[in-house]
Amino acid sequence: MSTNFNAGDREPTGPYEVGYKRPPQHTQFPKGRSGNPRGRPKQPSDFKDVLLRILNKHHVGLENGKRRRMTTFELGLTKLVNKAAMGDRLAWRDLITIMDRFGIKLSTAGGGGLTFIIED
Repeated sequence: MSTNFNAGDREPTGPYEVGYKRPPQHTQFPKGRSGNPRGRPKQPSDFKDVLLRILNKHHVGLENGKRRRMTTFELGLTKLVNKAAMGDRLAWRDLITIMDRFGIKLSTAGGGGLTFIIED
């Protein structure tokens, strides 16, 4: 094996030539053993799992002017309620749909205000 060495014309000391893409044999992984024994972590590919992971992720949001940790789901509902309170008719429609789905009804109290009633 004849190679050109620039640094002092050194010759390989054994039958294995060390160089570019050829690390010393004592630093290589043994035969049959992987460099990544556990492998790449599995990512959930099921839509339901991905959605649940995103909805349960925690963020910092404002509630009553104070910072509070909330899930993505809580932040979304809070924003929906706030938009409805500001008069957004589409937010009201979505909020009423969600409330119907969970059995929460609006009722007028004797004093003229609105009350939320949870039906079992």
